[in-house]
Amino acid sequence: RFHADGVAAEVADVLNDFAATDGWLALPDLVAELPLDVAGVLHVRPAKPHLDRRLGTVELAWIDVAGERRTASLDVAARTLTAAEYAAAEADPDVAVAVAVLTAARHREAAMKAIDRGDDPAVEGELAAAERLLAGAPDTDRVRRERASLDRARNAFRMHDHAMARKRFGAQ
Repeated sequence: RFHADGVAAEVADVLNDFAATDGWLALPDLVAELPLDVAGVLHVRPAKPHLDRRLGTVELAWIDVAGERRTASLDVAARTLTAAEYAAAEADPDVAVAVAVLTAARHREAAMKAIDRGDDPAVEGELAAAERLLAGAPDTDRVRRERASLDRARNAFRMHDHAMARKRFGAQ
């Protein structure tokens, strides 16, 4: 859960498809040493440049193997930049990959729904949007795997094997 005071920032979107209840996201079971990307979009209100701002707190709560409730929290802060500094700043490659892959997953989901509706042009549009996102992401193993999976789904769709295309979209 991200707690914000509503003055500096608020959550605009969470790119993962986690179930949400009362502002809490239900994460899948976590596996030791296996990373889980959670990517969100914060709407941060304008402020003067070079101001350190506390934006909120991310809170993680879980039940451990002994049945005990555990929590951890992390304060989120940022320094405001001028427009020129922002334009010159480099993107974090790990964040760029996570955002591209998670946003492509939304297009994959939309493509599956379009298959169900029989809307072939919408399927092609969603595939093209996912491809553009992945093409603009850093060239990592994860992105290459996503592109290969997307290619397999597209090939099944173009061969009019919609059941296989749905399966491949869902398996990514």
